[in-house]
Amino acid sequence: MTSPHIMILGVGCILFVLGICNYIRTPVSETYLVSQANEKNRSTVLGIYYFSNIEGGGILTPVMGFLIDRYGFYTSFSIAGTTLFVLFLVFWGWLHGSRNN
Repeated sequence: MTSPHIMILGVGCILFVLGICNYIRTPVSETYLVSQANEKNRSTVLGIYYFSNIEGGGILTPVMGFLIDRYGFYTSFSIAGTTLFVLFLVFWGWLHGSRNN
């Protein structure tokens, strides 16, 4: 049996690593978005990025709760995973097509 102190330390380390990953990723993502958007649309692109980065969880939490209540846990997370994968493919294709070669 593990000590509660070790479990607390483990959870603290995981949260620390997740926080570091988020703050390392953010400036790189912002720089990429600013370099890809034209000057006229930069504010809009960054506004959408910040909204989805910060408020996305607040919007998606009730949606996931509704899906879990209606369809069950496994089906809801399968829907969420499939949706994210499809969105990844769409945006990857969109960004891949807009590359400056």
